[in-house]
Amino acid sequence: MKRSSTNIPISEKNSNLCKLFTAKLTETDMKTSEIMARLQAKYPGESEYLQAVQEVLESVEEVYNQHPKFERAKIVERMVEQGIV
Repeated sequence: MKRSSTNIPISEKNSNLCKLFTAKLTETDMKTSEIMARLQAKYPGESEYLQAVQEVLESVEEVYNQHPKFERAKIVERMVEQGIV
């Protein structure tokens, strides 16, 4: 098996990088289901509002996940708390 300069087999090194990358993505991914669960508990009778929020979150999720700065700035939380969505 081919070895990298750090004497770790290349396939093992790639596997570790994939795990690290996946973990990092998970940390910054929009947690739509968690956000919706909190909102459903807070606004149980507001089905139209909850549906609108769900649709907005789903529509921006891909772009949001590509930009960790949005998570750091808590953009989604701020939109939901201020009633923008």
